[in-house]
Amino acid sequence: MVLGGKSNYYLPCSQLNFKEKLILNAPNDMLGTLDKNDQKIYVVPRKKLAIIRLGNSAENINFTLSDFDNDL
Repeated sequence: MVLGGKSNYYLPCSQLNFKEKLILNAPNDMLGTLDKNDQKIYVVPRKKLAIIRLGNSAENINFTLSDFDNDL
């Protein structure tokens, strides 16, 4: 689960706690999930907005984070 207003996060299959925002441009009320092959679901309740990304990975290096996240 990704929470936009939080200043720390965990990546899938990891128990490391990263002390920074996962998506810098994310609204504070955003919720989301990160999945295999860069598949994602983001929900911003205040804007009544849901974004679902399916398909191939946007980048080959990191299958969880990509430029797609901040471009939104």
